Amino acid sequence: MKFQSADTRFSMELADAALTKILETIQQAEDEETGGILLGYYTRSHATARVMAVTGPPVDSKKGRSWFYRGMAGLRQLLEALWPQKVYYLGEWHLHPRALPTPSEDDKTEMFTISRTTSYQCPEPILLIIGGSVEAYSIRTFVFVNGKVTELMLL
Repeated sequence: MKFQSADTRFSMELADAALTKILETIQQAEDEETGGILLGYYTRSHATARVMAVTGPPVDSKKGRSWFYRGMAGLRQLLEALWPQKVYYLGEWHLHPRALPTPSEDDKTEMFTISRTTSYQCPEPILLIIGGSVEAYSIRTFVFVNGKVTELMLL
Protein backbone atom coordinates (compact mmCIF):
# COMPACT_ATOMS: atom_id res chain seq x y z
CA MET A 1 0.00 0.00 0.00
CA LYS A 2 1.23 3.48 -0.76
CA PHE A 3 0.18 6.75 0.86
CA GLN A 4 1.14 10.28 -0.17
CA SER A 5 0.55 13.84 1.00
CA ALA A 6 -1.54 16.12 -1.23
CA ASP A 7 1.56 18.22 -1.97
CA THR A 8 3.54 15.01 -2.79
CA ARG A 9 6.24 16.08 -0.29
CA PHE A 10 5.81 12.96 1.88
CA SER A 11 4.92 9.37 1.10
CA MET A 12 4.84 6.06 2.89
CA GLU A 13 4.88 2.52 1.56
CA LEU A 14 3.45 -0.23 3.77
CA ALA A 15 4.77 -3.72 3.00
CA ASP A 16 2.22 -6.51 2.75
CA ALA A 17 3.95 -8.39 5.59
CA ALA A 18 3.59 -5.35 7.87
CA LEU A 19 -0.13 -5.03 7.11
CA THR A 20 -0.60 -8.77 7.73
CA LYS A 21 1.09 -8.44 11.15
CA ILE A 22 -1.15 -5.47 12.03
CA LEU A 23 -4.30 -7.39 11.07
CA GLU A 24 -3.19 -10.45 13.08
CA THR A 25 -2.51 -8.22 16.09
CA ILE A 26 -5.87 -6.45 15.95
CA GLN A 27 -7.70 -9.76 15.59
CA GLN A 28 -6.17 -10.88 18.90
CA ALA A 29 -7.07 -7.57 20.57
CA GLU A 30 -10.81 -8.17 20.20
CA ASP A 31 -12.52 -4.89 21.15
CA GLU A 32 -9.60 -3.15 22.85
CA GLU A 33 -7.09 -0.73 21.40
CA THR A 34 -3.69 -2.15 20.54
CA GLY A 35 -0.65 -1.01 18.63
CA GLY A 36 3.08 -1.08 18.14
CA ILE A 37 5.85 0.62 16.24
CA LEU A 38 6.64 1.02 12.54
CA LEU A 39 10.04 -0.23 11.36
CA GLY A 40 11.79 0.49 8.09
CA TYR A 41 13.85 3.11 6.34
CA TYR A 42 13.68 6.25 4.22
CA THR A 43 14.61 6.46 0.57
CA ARG A 44 17.74 8.45 -0.32
CA SER A 45 15.67 11.57 -1.02
CA HIS A 46 14.04 11.15 2.42
CA ALA A 47 10.65 11.70 0.73
CA THR A 48 9.38 8.13 1.15
CA ALA A 49 9.28 6.06 4.31
CA ARG A 50 9.23 2.32 3.60
CA VAL A 51 7.57 0.43 6.45
CA MET A 52 8.88 -3.10 6.14
CA ALA A 53 7.78 -4.46 9.52
CA VAL A 54 5.78 -3.59 12.63
CA THR A 55 5.71 -4.82 16.18
CA GLY A 56 2.72 -5.73 18.26
CA PRO A 57 2.27 -4.27 21.72
CA PRO A 58 5.23 -4.82 24.06
CA VAL A 59 4.37 -6.88 27.15
CA ASP A 60 4.29 -3.80 29.39
CA SER A 61 1.64 -2.08 27.24
CA LYS A 62 -1.70 -1.14 28.76
CA LYS A 63 -4.99 -0.96 26.91
CA GLY A 64 -8.71 -0.46 27.15
CA ARG A 65 -11.72 -0.02 24.90
CA SER A 66 -10.82 3.56 23.99
CA TRP A 67 -7.18 4.00 25.01
CA PHE A 68 -3.77 2.45 24.48
CA TYR A 69 -0.41 3.05 26.15
CA ARG A 70 2.42 1.41 24.21
CA GLY A 71 5.01 -0.03 26.54
CA MET A 72 8.76 -0.10 25.94
CA ALA A 73 9.81 -3.61 27.01
CA GLY A 74 12.23 -5.08 24.49
CA LEU A 75 12.04 -2.23 21.97
CA ARG A 76 15.48 -0.77 22.65
CA GLN A 77 17.11 -4.18 22.13
CA LEU A 78 15.09 -4.76 18.95
CA LEU A 79 16.00 -1.37 17.50
CA GLU A 80 19.67 -1.81 18.38
CA ALA A 81 19.67 -5.22 16.66
CA LEU A 82 18.03 -3.77 13.51
CA TRP A 83 20.18 -0.62 13.31
CA PRO A 84 23.14 -2.35 11.53
CA GLN A 85 20.65 -3.62 8.91
CA LYS A 86 19.59 0.01 8.34
CA VAL A 87 16.09 -0.65 9.71
CA TYR A 88 14.89 2.15 11.97
CA TYR A 89 12.01 3.38 14.11
CA LEU A 90 9.64 5.31 11.81
CA GLY A 91 6.65 5.89 14.05
CA GLU A 92 3.62 4.32 15.68
CA TRP A 93 0.52 2.39 14.71
CA HIS A 94 -2.60 1.62 16.69
CA LEU A 95 -6.19 0.47 16.42
CA HIS A 96 -9.36 2.42 17.08
CA PRO A 97 -11.76 -0.52 17.45
CA ARG A 98 -15.14 0.00 15.82
CA ALA A 99 -14.31 3.70 15.39
CA LEU A 100 -12.91 6.06 12.78
CA PRO A 101 -9.13 6.16 12.25
CA THR A 102 -8.87 9.78 13.36
CA PRO A 103 -6.04 10.86 15.67
CA SER A 104 -7.15 12.01 19.11
CA GLU A 105 -5.60 15.02 20.82
CA ASP A 106 -3.59 12.53 22.94
CA ASP A 107 -2.34 10.88 19.73
CA LYS A 108 -1.22 14.22 18.34
CA THR A 109 0.47 15.28 21.57
CA GLU A 110 2.38 11.99 21.76
CA MET A 111 3.55 12.21 18.14
CA PHE A 112 4.71 15.81 18.51
CA THR A 113 6.59 14.76 21.66
CA ILE A 114 8.28 11.93 19.73
CA SER A 115 9.25 14.35 16.95
CA ARG A 116 11.04 16.57 19.50
CA THR A 117 12.60 13.83 21.64
CA THR A 118 16.17 13.24 20.50
CA SER A 119 16.34 9.68 21.84
CA TYR A 120 13.79 8.61 19.20
CA GLN A 121 15.97 10.04 16.41
CA CYS A 122 12.77 10.53 14.40
CA PRO A 123 11.98 14.20 13.72
CA GLU A 124 9.19 13.24 11.26
CA PRO A 125 7.32 10.35 12.91
CA ILE A 126 4.46 8.61 11.13
CA LEU A 127 1.21 7.63 12.80
CA LEU A 128 -0.83 4.87 11.17
CA ILE A 129 -4.31 4.34 12.60
CA ILE A 130 -6.58 1.43 11.77
CA GLY A 131 -10.26 2.06 12.36
CA GLY A 132 -12.96 -0.60 12.54
CA SER A 133 -12.24 -4.31 12.77
CA VAL A 134 -10.38 -7.01 10.85
CA GLU A 135 -13.54 -7.66 8.84
CA ALA A 136 -14.11 -4.01 7.90
CA TYR A 137 -11.26 -1.59 8.47
CA SER A 138 -9.91 1.65 7.10
CA ILE A 139 -6.40 3.07 7.40
CA ARG A 140 -5.24 6.66 7.73
CA THR A 141 -1.64 7.79 8.03
CA PHE A 142 -0.17 11.06 9.21
CA VAL A 143 3.30 12.58 9.41
CA PHE A 144 4.20 15.05 12.16
CA VAL A 145 6.72 17.69 11.07
CA ASN A 146 7.64 20.99 12.70
CA GLY A 147 4.49 21.17 14.78
CA LYS A 148 2.17 20.37 11.85
CA VAL A 149 0.16 17.28 10.96
CA THR A 150 0.03 16.19 7.32
CA GLU A 151 -2.24 13.38 6.23
CA LEU A 152 -0.94 10.86 3.72
CA MET A 153 -3.75 9.65 1.45
CA LEU A 154 -4.02 6.13 0.11
CA LEU A 155 -3.04 6.02 -3.57
